[in-house]
Amino acid sequence: MLSRLVLGVALAASLFAFGAGGPARADDAVLKVATEGAFEPFNYTDKDGKVEGFDIDLTDAILDKAGIKHEWIRQDWDGLIPGLLAGKFDAISASVSITDERRKKVDFSDPIYRTSIRFVAPNGTLTSEKPEDLAGKKLGAQRATIAASYLKDHYPNSDIQLYDTQDALRLDLTAGRIDALLADQVAVSRGFLNKPEGAGFAFFGEPIKVGEGIAIVVPKGKDDLRKKLNAANAEVRQDGTFQKLSDKYFPGFDLR
Repeated sequence: MLSRLVLGVALAASLFAFGAGGPARADDAVLKVATEGAFEPFNYTDKDGKVEGFDIDLTDAILDKAGIKHEWIRQDWDGLIPGLLAGKFDAISASVSITDERRKKVDFSDPIYRTSIRFVAPNGTLTSEKPEDLAGKKLGAQRATIAASYLKDHYPNSDIQLYDTQDALRLDLTAGRIDALLADQVAVSRGFLNKPEGAGFAFFGEPIKVGEGIAIVVPKGKDDLRKKLNAANAEVRQDGTFQKLSDKYFPGFDLR
């Protein structure tokens, strides 16, 4: 009985801290932020089980600027938005693109950065990203990503293969089970092509701009929280923090 009473008090405190309408926050409330932890260099897990990467450092900076205490939670990609809707955590920062389809379920902060997607194949095997030139080819992307949606919408005559993780996607490319993959240009450049397993592979075609950018995801109705995130995001851009982190992780790429 006592344990149930304690649980009820904790739940009530949580609802007060992060209730509908945004953070009418208790001073000791901790925002639970979910990330995938498997999308190097944006978010990944180090040997000690700690999440690292550009998403982590940038979101830390934004939340610190907003004065919001927070902790990180790992969640498989497919479970991020369902987990948010179920109340398992309070926000997501995991290279999630803003899309109209996702807006039906969740709200977004202003974009915290922008990237493009691009095709990768064995060097010299493919040269054009035009749908007619990739007809009949096996094309891969990570499930529930903007790259997967793009393949489904624009390559009806290709054989589309979807994967639970980027690692599984890249493994099938290197094993020759797919002809090309489509993924975030920066992540592929920094997390695959510059590594031994990426030797012999290269981009082909042009970078593809899709969506409105990458944002922090919050539940519907958390307007006060979203406004705090937006104000802090603007400050992080103005004070040079964003550019410092961008230069650290992605020299030569413009993520603004």
